Amino acid sequence: MVGIEGDAQWSGQKDVTCASTCVSNFAETLTQKINWLATVRGRLGYADRGYLFYVTAGGALAEIQETEFFSDFQNFVPSTFKRTNGGWVAGAGVEAWLFGNWTAKAEYLHFDLGSVNHVYATGVAPAVNTITSLGSQAQLRNDVVRIGLNYRLIGN
Repeated sequence: MVGIEGDAQWSGQKDVTCASTCVSNFAETLTQKINWLATVRGRLGYADRGYLFYVTAGGALAEIQETEFFSDFQNFVPSTFKRTNGGWVAGAGVEAWLFGNWTAKAEYLHFDLGSVNHVYATGVAPAVNTITSLGSQAQLRNDVVRIGLNYRLIGN
């Protein structure tokens, strides 16, 4: 069987890290969040006795929010940005017929949403051994296992 599937969801995923620079009296806290995630995927599968075993692949979009907080224990400087990253998604799953047009599914998806780079000024006046700008670079990859309930709009 061949099909197309699209989905969108809000997400509360986040990761927080704290880094100290080479000078011990500087610190930086970094928080990255995925606010929402959407995909459009093709599915190719094998159906047998009410079950569909499938592989899936396609495009993905996600809104990434990053907040960095710099401190030299005299100055406290926050920096936040949001951006939408595109990439690809691939995975596999199983879908089972329940009754009528209703099915249940379990699937695994791997997302690769590219990378983000963020550079910001610390607001600290330039001086010897003073950090005047900081930044981050991250590869955005995500693994998701999910279960779902589907209603098929067309056909049986």
